[in-house]
Amino acid sequence: MINQKTVELIGNVINYLVEFVYNDEEISGDFHSYLQMIGYQGTQNANVQKVLLPYIFERRLGDDRVTVFDAFLAKKKPDEEVKKVIEALKDNTSSVFRVKNILKIGFELFNIINEKDYPAYSMVKMTHLRGVGVGQYIIARIFPYDGEYYLLELNEVIPQSQEEKAFRFAVAKQIQEPSMLYRDNPEKFAEIKSDIKKTGKLFEDFFGTKEVITINKRADELLGLFNEYVEGGKKPAKAQIQALVEEPVSIGYFDVSSESYDFVETAASGFASQNRPYDIGLIYDDELGLFVIPFLKTFRSVFQADDYTTVDGWKECINNFLTSDKIPPSVLKEVSAWDSKKFLKIVNEAMDDNLKSFKAIEKKYKYEYLESEKFSSTTVLYLSKAFSKLMGFANEEKPKVPANTDVGRNDPCPCGSGKKYKKCCLR
Repeated sequence: MINQKTVELIGNVINYLVEFVYNDEEISGDFHSYLQMIGYQGTQNANVQKVLLPYIFERRLGDDRVTVFDAFLAKKKPDEEVKKVIEALKDNTSSVFRVKNILKIGFELFNIINEKDYPAYSMVKMTHLRGVGVGQYIIARIFPYDGEYYLLELNEVIPQSQEEKAFRFAVAKQIQEPSMLYRDNPEKFAEIKSDIKKTGKLFEDFFGTKEVITINKRADELLGLFNEYVEGGKKPAKAQIQALVEEPVSIGYFDVSSESYDFVETAASGFASQNRPYDIGLIYDDELGLFVIPFLKTFRSVFQADDYTTVDGWKECINNFLTSDKIPPSVLKEVSAWDSKKFLKIVNEAMDDNLKSFKAIEKKYKYEYLESEKFSSTTVLYLSKAFSKLMGFANEEKPKVPANTDVGRNDPCPCGSGKKYKKCCLR
């Protein structure tokens, strides 16, 4: 059971961190750079506070990726009581939760990202949270301290009528950071590990190899056939599979990122939506699962060419492969093993850097894979209940709005989807 002294202690430590961000010369400078980077233009202190907490909890500083918490501990050297709270805050979880029950001093929450229940005590009086009801969804941050969970930051309340929005948020988080599905959920972690072994055998049986290179026009259908096989369907004839494994004629990198902010629509459009052909690699990693990597052959060709500068977009390609958290370090390690000196030379030139070893590159650009097992987002989505739920929403027949309905483009759509009219039935 929590007590007021604990709440006050946690609140004081958060205030120490806020003061540290504002008053430490190095951290304050980075915070203002961060505000510029995210395009923040607010002026009111209350608005700054909304940005400040995510900065404290999520920002990494410098090449060593130091957290704000660790910088505070190193510079301020607080007492053991404050250190204990800091270590607890470092173990925070920002997620979307369904409210299962309202407790006297908090909530019983279900985290729809990692599929686990959490009783969480409120850091503020429950009278301030009267708008939160059972069945609603909240985007919030919780953290454990002395065997209890505390609700630290509540960013948004999503009504039950708009639950699709909650699941869109959850799946976007899983794609962005696949480990969120199994973080703090050992049962889910074990399920994914077991599924990786099973699916790996199916991949090798289906393709006859652990790696396939094809073009974007073929990738969607190829993955579709494989997914059907994974779900228990009949294996297609070898000739049908081979017909979809088409070697790219041209090599070169260009930006294929979508301008759309709706990742479900982007995913539904598939790789074939890009008219210009490009190469795609399907790689099965026995430890991390299935990776679908655009421009894999192009990336390798940069290091195979007699003159790498002749490969279109070579700098941008290397930058993408190093900075994308969807590409595992094993892809880089394989190429580095061909000629480590050449690899370092080209990477340093492309990134305007002076790294001395592959380990240095890995530490700077692929640190997330070094800190913990980071399964591929494709593998995670195979076992995500949130993703299955969202696909159910996507496949639902939405009620159509009569043509003579008097509704503005920016008004909520009368069909009840929760979207603006222009983003829904007006289309």
